[in-house]
Amino acid sequence: MTTPPAAKRRRRCCSLPPELNDDVIGEILLRLPPGDPALLVRCSLVCKPWRRLLSSDPVFLRRHREFHLRRRTPRPLLGFLFNQLGEDPGVAWFAPTSSLRRLPHPHHCDWYALDARHGLVLFSTMLSRDAAEHELVVWDPMTGRRWRLDFPGYLEDFNWSASVLCAADGCDHRHCHGAPFLVAVVSTGRYCNTSAAIYSSETGAWGDAIALEREHPDPDDAVKVGKPGVQVGNAIYFPCVRSAQILECDMSGHTLAMFDSPAAGRGWPDNGLLMTAESGGGGGLGFAFARRSMLHLWSREPTGDGAMAWSPLRGINLEPLLTVLIRRPREHHSVTPNLVGFADGVGVIFAEIDGDVFTIEVSSRRGKKVYRREDIHTIFPYTSFYTPRGGINFDPLP
Repeated sequence: MTTPPAAKRRRRCCSLPPELNDDVIGEILLRLPPGDPALLVRCSLVCKPWRRLLSSDPVFLRRHREFHLRRRTPRPLLGFLFNQLGEDPGVAWFAPTSSLRRLPHPHHCDWYALDARHGLVLFSTMLSRDAAEHELVVWDPMTGRRWRLDFPGYLEDFNWSASVLCAADGCDHRHCHGAPFLVAVVSTGRYCNTSAAIYSSETGAWGDAIALEREHPDPDDAVKVGKPGVQVGNAIYFPCVRSAQILECDMSGHTLAMFDSPAAGRGWPDNGLLMTAESGGGGGLGFAFARRSMLHLWSREPTGDGAMAWSPLRGINLEPLLTVLIRRPREHHSVTPNLVGFADGVGVIFAEIDGDVFTIEVSSRRGKKVYRREDIHTIFPYTSFYTPRGGINFDPLP
């Protein structure tokens, strides 16, 4: 007996679609955003081939990385680290701002965060509390690798700060995992003498001490403790006490210099924030200062005679943003936000008011409330692609 035509049509309509071959699946997964860890994890749970492709296939991971590098995808802002005050010597915590809910450990006891840049995080820890001996640790959360560095013995650990940065030539710093790095430590001693040391992962050693030559050192010119530097070209810039002076550490010339910030001589409170500037292709040194609901931005630019001078860029009225994000009462409208961090490469300023931490996108002036905690004074933003070279292999800190 022949099947009626209507039944044939129903059977054809209910047939399953053809399976996707491996090449098509690879092209689809290639377009997964590298900054959305939750999406990557969900896709890796679909089946074993997908998990193998997303987590350990070197060919696919290289194609995925090159695909997003060609599209000039900026490094995603995954979260930030901060130090909990009142602890001895300190506890470093991680707060997510993306679907990445945590790093390998949500907090690091006895580890004090100093900097986060180019996918690396720099910590200090105390070897001996009696002798106050420090050790530095460089950590790559995406690969689990870590390097332990002795604190340079010829520097005083009185007032000091440090930064870590990629040292690869020609790197665009969107994927620095596995690249050589530098660590710069700047210190102001008990007699207000400022010096620095630079560590190279390629040589595995600290270079010679670099001294700042000043006839009359001032206590207000001391390096601000715990504040990260900002990289512009081959130099790292560190804020000093009261935000009135800025210390320049030239990595290539191995020299130190100090110059005034826009806050010098104005009598403003110590609320300045170093950043990279928007002008000049985003490659210059910038400075931000908040007063009540206004955010003022400056850029350091060359003058006609070849010198460098500060130039005001613009002011941003934060009142509409704060009204929506913080919902503060009218009597709090005169409260000045604390500028607590800057995410280089994505142009985001972190600010805090009464324990509410929020972001400000400098270019779009948009913002978002990202965290709530009372004792945050400095933030170290962490930006990185979530699919590093060779796959993800978390190696927890001790």
